[in-house]
Amino acid sequence: MCPASHRRALLLALALLLAAPSLSAGAVAVANPSFETDDAWFGLASRGASELFAAVDGTAYARVDAGAGLTQTLGRMEADRQYTVVAWTRSLNAHIPEATGERKGVQRTHPNPRATATVALRVGGAAVASASTVVSVNATVVADGGANEHDDGGNVFFLGPYRMHVGNSLLYQRRRSADPIGDPWFQGNENEYWGMAVGPVSDLDGRLIVRAIGGGHTRTDLSEEQLAGGMRISSRIELNRIKGKVPDLFAPEPTAWDMNDQPIFDTVLSHLDDEAPWVFDPHYCYDSAQDRLWMTWGGHSIFLTEVNTQTGKVIDPNTGTEPSTGTEFNTHAAGVHTKILTNQPWRGRPAYASDPEAPEDWEGDAFSTQAYMEGAALFRHRDHFFACGTYGSMGDSYTIRCCRQAADHPAAPRGPYTDKRGARCDRFDAATDRYPASMLLGPDGDHLVPGHPHVWREYDADGAALLYLGYDFRDRIPSVREDAMAVRRLFFDDTGWPTIWMPLAVTVDTAQDPTLVGRQLVLELSAGGGKKSTVGFDHVSVSTTVLSKLKECVDKARNKNTTQKANLKKSHNKKMKACKKLPDVGNDITKCEKAQKKQNKTQLQNLAKKLKKSLRQCRRKFP
Repeated sequence: MCPASHRRALLLALALLLAAPSLSAGAVAVANPSFETDDAWFGLASRGASELFAAVDGTAYARVDAGAGLTQTLGRMEADRQYTVVAWTRSLNAHIPEATGERKGVQRTHPNPRATATVALRVGGAAVASASTVVSVNATVVADGGANEHDDGGNVFFLGPYRMHVGNSLLYQRRRSADPIGDPWFQGNENEYWGMAVGPVSDLDGRLIVRAIGGGHTRTDLSEEQLAGGMRISSRIELNRIKGKVPDLFAPEPTAWDMNDQPIFDTVLSHLDDEAPWVFDPHYCYDSAQDRLWMTWGGHSIFLTEVNTQTGKVIDPNTGTEPSTGTEFNTHAAGVHTKILTNQPWRGRPAYASDPEAPEDWEGDAFSTQAYMEGAALFRHRDHFFACGTYGSMGDSYTIRCCRQAADHPAAPRGPYTDKRGARCDRFDAATDRYPASMLLGPDGDHLVPGHPHVWREYDADGAALLYLGYDFRDRIPSVREDAMAVRRLFFDDTGWPTIWMPLAVTVDTAQDPTLVGRQLVLELSAGGGKKSTVGFDHVSVSTTVLSKLKECVDKARNKNTTQKANLKKSHNKKMKACKKLPDVGNDITKCEKAQKKQNKTQLQNLAKKLKKSLRQCRRKFP
């Protein structure tokens, strides 16, 4: 017997066929676009709503197993139209942890079968356009059979022609010829001194603001005998200047050793005798709009501290200089450090306590086996600062979650940060039994316990920005080897939140194929790949463009660019002739011509950028 959901979908499809609406210009209404109900889609066999998979729209998403698909009839196509469908997709190859009981939050080892998503537009049963992408994750490949054992993130920065990653050792690629996800990385030097959970002092574009690596050095769980012998619980962030010639980089020799026989280089911040705070996991965010450099750090709770753009040292906002009391956290004045995220009741100086805090016996939310967090990163994207941290236990329940603050807030980026619901991320929410934060990445295939996020930006050949998320993971629980480094694309949804769901677009136009005019257009979403692989779909949208208007806008932009280049050429030739009339003293003519050629090159590059921007505006205006 046909399930009730299928009967409803068949009736809806029949109604659409009888009504046969025309798909006119503008946005086309897709029924049930985010799969919040079972309606409107023929073949929709399963939906999910786990927060672990962080739906890009609403709370639900379609679950499509390999070999299956679902369809929706959109309407009849009109002449001179371009139809574009965008569906967001990702892999759903993971176990969802139990929410209560002894196994609460525990992730389980899972295979990583290849999974592909396809969006197709069909007319009369035949596909007239389609697009596919692989959604299953892949581990970073190290060239020459090297092991991908790179703990604490995917911390990428750029130096010379190289894309560098620093963890417990260095990896590198050539930027122009290698893709950070699909191409192998080459093994560099081991990390002998930089410390753990290191962070390059770089901006979002991977440019080093200070030629240095920040690293953590900690010691805890000391015995009575060790304490009696002079050792102390300690945590410290050291700044390590980068030495060597790229890509053969290394850390300098220590300047001293502490009471726990750990290296000292250039101490930025420190704390003794307890873990409130736990001073390690430094990460950096340069705000070019304000020319200010920020450092996130910490375990249990995440703090934000401003540091000097030249030295990387802590700045006291009360004086604008380095604290005169030294590097010990407890000696610093109010306002030097700001607690922005937390996942545990605070046990340190009362000034940093959350209001309210979780109960003392709280052991983490439904996705955590431990009330703990670490490995945070801060970055600015457009109008917001995003603080993303690693929540739970590294052994079995790490997840990456994010909060944000508007960049124009008077206190930005010092908080308060909020989740997607608007709840503050530094205060316990009894209604949801958690310290709020919105899920970005949980287990996916054999990428378990993802943590230590690092975000950076690159640009494609057309100048469009590409954001990447670096992180570390373990491929089984319990783990039997060192953590591995991974990279994946990072996107932003319609509300401006980061997501690892990928937009998959397909386009068809009736100008190229007039026989499509008046035909019924059917949208199909399908999954392929290995056995037991599952693909998710969410937030489906359809837009139409009057092609003549788009062409008119594009032609206008290109004609304007042609005229500007012609005028620039005339001006350049005139200035070059003027150079030749200069007295030939001290190579004045040569210097003039060289300067003019450089200026002309820059102006041509600027015109090319303006044209690309104008073309993007045309496509946004007439999508």
